[in-house]
Amino acid sequence: MVDVSSFADEAFDLKAWVNRALEQGRAPGESVESHATTLVMKLQLLSQEISQSLEDMSSQALLTVPRSMREIEKVRKEAADLKRKLDSFTDSLSRLEDGTLTSMRMLAELDKVKMRMEGVFTALREAEKISKLSESIEQIMGSNDFQKIAEELDVLQRSLELLKDVPEFQHRTKNLERWQDQLEGMTRPQLLAAFNQHDTEAALGFVDVFTKINRRDKLLEHYYRCRQVPLDQVWHAFDKARPDDDFDSGSRAENAFVRWLPSFYDEVLLLINAELEWTAQVFTKDQQVVASLLGHVWSWLTPLFVRRLEVHVLHETPPPPLIAPSASFGPGSALGTPAMGRASPAPGTPGSTVPPTPQPTPSPGPSAPLQAPSTPTSAAAGGTQALDDLITAYEVTKRFASTVRNTLRSLPAAVVDKVVIAICEPFRGFQTDYSTLERKQLTLELSAARPSKTGYAGTIGQIDNSVPRVFLMADSAVDRCIAFTDGAEAEGLVKVLSDVLSEYTQTLFGLLQYLRQEARLDVAADSSDKRTASSPQFFDWSYFQGALQLLQIANRVGQRLAAFDRTLRGNLAQQRTALLGKASGPSDLAAIPSVPLRDAPERVRRLFAFFSTLDDGSYKLLPGPAQLVSSLAAAVHSLVFDSVFAFARDKLSLLPSLSAWSAEPAANPLNLPSFSLSPSEYITQVGEHLLTLPQQLAPFASGDTSLLFNPKAISHLTHLTDDVKEVASAMDDLALDQSSNSNRSVPPADGPDDDEDSEESGFAFQWISALCRGTTSLYLQRILEIPALTDHGSKQLTADISYLINVLSALGMTINDSLEIAYKYIIMPRSQFESILLPETERQIATKVAQIRKVLLSGH
Repeated sequence: MVDVSSFADEAFDLKAWVNRALEQGRAPGESVESHATTLVMKLQLLSQEISQSLEDMSSQALLTVPRSMREIEKVRKEAADLKRKLDSFTDSLSRLEDGTLTSMRMLAELDKVKMRMEGVFTALREAEKISKLSESIEQIMGSNDFQKIAEELDVLQRSLELLKDVPEFQHRTKNLERWQDQLEGMTRPQLLAAFNQHDTEAALGFVDVFTKINRRDKLLEHYYRCRQVPLDQVWHAFDKARPDDDFDSGSRAENAFVRWLPSFYDEVLLLINAELEWTAQVFTKDQQVVASLLGHVWSWLTPLFVRRLEVHVLHETPPPPLIAPSASFGPGSALGTPAMGRASPAPGTPGSTVPPTPQPTPSPGPSAPLQAPSTPTSAAAGGTQALDDLITAYEVTKRFASTVRNTLRSLPAAVVDKVVIAICEPFRGFQTDYSTLERKQLTLELSAARPSKTGYAGTIGQIDNSVPRVFLMADSAVDRCIAFTDGAEAEGLVKVLSDVLSEYTQTLFGLLQYLRQEARLDVAADSSDKRTASSPQFFDWSYFQGALQLLQIANRVGQRLAAFDRTLRGNLAQQRTALLGKASGPSDLAAIPSVPLRDAPERVRRLFAFFSTLDDGSYKLLPGPAQLVSSLAAAVHSLVFDSVFAFARDKLSLLPSLSAWSAEPAANPLNLPSFSLSPSEYITQVGEHLLTLPQQLAPFASGDTSLLFNPKAISHLTHLTDDVKEVASAMDDLALDQSSNSNRSVPPADGPDDDEDSEESGFAFQWISALCRGTTSLYLQRILEIPALTDHGSKQLTADISYLINVLSALGMTINDSLEIAYKYIIMPRSQFESILLPETERQIATKVAQIRKVLLSGH
């Protein structure tokens, strides 16, 4: 076959087509001439075929042309005939319109007259009917044929509706209302009996009667009251069975209402199940009657419920009797607006319930055994249980509301939601006041857990026992917030926890000051209670050990507070979905699952802002308590240091005034051999005190990193007086050494250097190093305060310093550089002072030593 479609192309290229045809169609081995001859023959045959086809098509076209012309002519004639008919019809319509306009106006006027006549006729007929019905109704009102009376009143009502604009019949409307009220009063006894006895047939008749007289809303009110009466009896049976003053009689009665509440809800559920089936037969056109009934009941019950929660659960003073309000369900509504929630907020303001500070008992002394905190009284225990009882009642109510939701699942979801909201409404005010209630409960619990002043050891024991109780209180508060408000009051919870934990920490600060007084660390210089340098027996190592135990407690408080902060963040963050659902922002209220939250956009905005802060890992929910606990740990650190350093400070305080420094050697007329001087009593007491440190630190060397020495906690203490500022400077130097050599530890005297020994040595080394540095720094300061130093006094001082160097060497320590410089110039012969070249780093100390030795330096 030859493709001839390209011949019709306007851009047909003959040469290209021939070349392509010769290349594509040629068989292998066939010559070009042979293939071209075949191609020409095919084209000739195709040309003949096309020519023949054209001739056939032309012949057929010539035969059909005459017939087509006849058809066209026929259509043209029909179109001309249709045009003439349309013109004629248009002329007829124009003439008809001109002739009938006046007639149509006349017909319209006649129609108006007819309608008015019919209206007058109807009015006259209805007026006549009203007159007859009025007479008839007056006659039959004395009978008990309620259906007949209702039918007559229904007809009369429709007649009066037609004549409502006629002034002469206005009084008839009042008569109608009077007869309707009279009929309602007549039917009331039998109506109530039918409702109370669940007489379906009679009730259906009364539904028909009240529907005809347009009093269906009144019928429902009677029905609600009938069903409310047995519930009212059950509700008030609790008060009759329990005296009014039982609310403060102790733990036996404080949960009575919570225990009784499920039985009341059981009665309500029995009522619901019975009424669902019965109302479906009686109120066939209204399937939401039971939902309306529950709304009516809770509208009456809510203020009574709130009052009972206040009196019997929160144990507030019972107010005057409350009169139950009337139903708030309007005619035709499936569910009315619930009554208000809590009648008034919980009394008391934050801080008003804080009890006075307990008075300390006589101190048993530092060696007294640890004492447990006193057991709270039953009244206090009952007070701390109030919020838990309230939450228990709320959880019982939520389970009841869930059962009601399941029972009414056939009703529209919006109607059921309103019922559930009404059931939970009594708790709404308490949920809003949750932070106040929680503050009151935690304050009472903190009062019971607060450690008191019972001597040095006893107070530390009470502090130790109070820590787990306080954090258990905080954990319980978080659980209560989630259980009672689903986390909606998280902001208030965080504020209350911050205040309570801060108050607890402030209590520990007060007890810490009391412990310092018990250890006689802050007594006045002239106090008779102050230790004297000549009385080493006054030092009691139990103060130091108790302070170390308190340091462990303080650091444990910080660790538990940090863990509690993280746990609190996680628990509250988990409530985001439960509260806010999939809402993308504060404006997306429709996506919030909680119906009450949807109606509080400002509250939703605050919740979104609060939950957004939980996404910041660096944000602390309790920064105030954390800062206070950190300060407490530093203050306890100073107690530990001061409790052991006070001995050395007392012994060195009298050093500048010792007579040994101005003494001269005794006369030796016999030239007896002289012996080296012995160390003074003050330095031997200090040395023995330092040598006792490893033994006292050993019971605490358990690898507890919370006991590691923190020089920063000492170097910035505000209680350091001017005469020991050198100690603060020494602590600054120690802090720099620790930061540059944090892994330094003293190797044990013998035995392998395992990890445990390394930890213990590190703990002991840090405290021994700190106390040794503080002692040597203070020692140097006291030496430089000596007014004058004779040659014999220099020898005595040299012996004292040498003894201290030996003590420090035994502890693996060395004296500081400044004391070493002073020692160098104290032992230096007087003759060398005039020729020595002072390095700049030694000039200040050397000058001071030269002054007290009364010698001149080179260049002075």
